[in-house]
Amino acid sequence: MTAQGNDAPLVEVRHLKEYFPVNTGFFKTTPLKAVDDVSFTIRRGETLGLVGESGCGKTTVGRTMLHLYQPTDGVVIYDGRAVVGSKEKVDVNKFCVTSDPHPLSESTMSLDEYRTKTTMVFQDPYSSLNPRMTVSDIIAEPLDVHHMCSSAQERESRVLEIMARVGLNSEHASRYAHEFSGGQRQRIGIARSLAVNPEFIVCDEPVSALDVSIQAQVINMFDELQEEMGLTYLFIAHDLLVVRHISDRIAVMYLGKMVELADAAEIYDHPLHPYSKSLLSAVPIPDPKIARANKRIPLQGDIPSPLNAPSGCPFRTRCPYATEACSQTMPEFREVSTGHFVACHRTDEIN
Repeated sequence: MTAQGNDAPLVEVRHLKEYFPVNTGFFKTTPLKAVDDVSFTIRRGETLGLVGESGCGKTTVGRTMLHLYQPTDGVVIYDGRAVVGSKEKVDVNKFCVTSDPHPLSESTMSLDEYRTKTTMVFQDPYSSLNPRMTVSDIIAEPLDVHHMCSSAQERESRVLEIMARVGLNSEHASRYAHEFSGGQRQRIGIARSLAVNPEFIVCDEPVSALDVSIQAQVINMFDELQEEMGLTYLFIAHDLLVVRHISDRIAVMYLGKMVELADAAEIYDHPLHPYSKSLLSAVPIPDPKIARANKRIPLQGDIPSPLNAPSGCPFRTRCPYATEACSQTMPEFREVSTGHFVACHRTDEIN
């Protein structure tokens, strides 16, 4: 986790949407709104933690940001330049704000360039590595795709350098993924993400499939890599203790919507949204006296289907504070104090 001295965003997401068509009947499709109008920024050198229940859209946000999924709408701005794919016909200027000095269409970034600056660490270290490729070839694949090495010697040298950085031995280079433990496989995945010397990495629950003792090692390695290489992370996770340890700021998602965003300490000490309060009340506390005094805030019912999301506030069907007004209009994602954003009609009344 790196302290921030520069408020200029490296990555900015404006009104991002990702809808998937789902067959719901005879010649009928319904859009599944996995990500629905999400906006946020990530400063250079920062770690933004993204949390929420399974199915809330966390992973889809990360994949859509990197254009692994074609965005339904919205724009990703990287270092002041709008990212536009070669097949996209999107009027990026409709996402301009009054503070933009120039139209976004005047300063765009191609996907090829964007993908040399951004990479992803996937959740499952067992399915994300090609079983037919050696470790050396897995790590070097991004280098080959982007033609970043002029010779076989340079390629080999770069691979061995990256392996050493993530704690792998040079003798591992000729082995295959199935010969390694889960923790070692995830190190291989992290090494692959570092191959192009990126600036921004999306970490999609990178420790959720690992043993607790291995989780700590991998998390500490992420911290060290950030310090050494000046990396910026979007860290997606469901383990709130892990997120608190590594994040500078934390964003909370529910049913495809961003419901709260604040500094890590602020959101743990003073959560404002009822959903955030419920999530944080479930975090285990090692001190039994404090744990007994901690009041658990259970949620009623199940998370609704994104195919049939509630009208108005998406959380209203499980919220103990919901009123009729909550079913009528979507709450604005607004800044209620410096750097603390929340989407709730009743924030001022219940806090």
